[in-house]
Amino acid sequence: MDLVGLLMITQWTLSILMGGVPDLDSAPWEIAFHLAAEVSTAIVLILGSMPALRSISWSKQVLLLGLGMVLYSEIVGPGYFAQLSQWLFVVMLPYSCLEQYGVEYPYRRNRDPIA
Repeated sequence: MDLVGLLMITQWTLSILMGGVPDLDSAPWEIAFHLAAEVSTAIVLILGSMPALRSISWSKQVLLLGLGMVLYSEIVGPGYFAQLSQWLFVVMLPYSCLEQYGVEYPYRRNRDPIA
């Protein structure tokens, strides 16, 4: 999940630098709060997944929190991208939601997802 966190930060950084976020002008407060939520999600994923690979006890709770944050983003995200007619992201996000369940399920069953 640390890769997902890094990719989230990379995606938004590139989108902003390339002028691909029209909401910066039309809805600056809305996009600022959205970006804060996205960056927070990325940070929690990174903080939770790295220690989880080392089986540190508290990492499981942090990683599950991050996965919940990602799940929310994956439910809300397609609407944002549909509004921008970016259909690749609309199709991709539900797929990653199903993929996330495959990562989260072993944690809920108290199994090691790496094994």
